Amino acid sequence: AWPEGWAVTVFASDEFSGTAGQNLEVYNPAWSKRAGFTATLLVNATGDVSRYLYAGYVHSAAPPTPDYVVSVVGRMHNASAYGRTGVLARAAGSSQTYYRGEWRAGSSTQTALSTGTAHIVRAEAGDVVDVATVAYPLNSAADQLISLAIVGGMLTLSIDGIEVLTYLDPSPIPGPGKAGVYSRNFYNSLDYRLDDFQAAVLDGGSPPRRRSPLLLSPW
Repeated sequence: AWPEGWAVTVFASDEFSGTAGQNLEVYNPAWSKRAGFTATLLVNATGDVSRYLYAGYVHSAAPPTPDYVVSVVGRMHNASAYGRTGVLARAAGSSQTYYRGEWRAGSSTQTALSTGTAHIVRAEAGDVVDVATVAYPLNSAADQLISLAIVGGMLTLSIDGIEVLTYLDPSPIPGPGKAGVYSRNFYNSLDYRLDDFQAAVLDGGSPPRRRSPLLLSPW
């Protein structure tokens, strides 16, 4: 489920259509929990995955190149505090080393979807830093396609095909690493769910760029 105009070759995907209550890695052994994440994702009866607290998983499929795009449908259907949905890319080794693209509901005082933010996160050997962020409100509860594309040191976060955030890393994490998913629920494990994971190589360069009016950096 890629935005219109994106030409890709998929190397990993999952629709999370297992038995309700299964651990993600039991449902599909291609998944493994990343270091530094405590929660175990569970398959839901709704054909998606979620869990309380922080959950981060990577897929065993080896990206054929360091440059690729990772996408997941985030089901943000309630405005629970601290809710997060997103993807991991270039996850390397056994340490907390990866890029993360995500949408967040905010803090305990920011529980409305309309106060959400989009983030690009860089983690290296456990040093986790928000390297780019922008306000990105959602007008209503809905499924959102969250995609993080990496070309060299340039990272592009898109939501439903609209580019909302970019970051040029002066010291890029080496690739290819692995691609994966990320989630956090604080109160209700069904508030923020993940579905339709895909990781793919971009054919013919970067994805089409529809610039969000909320994007702070210039072209």
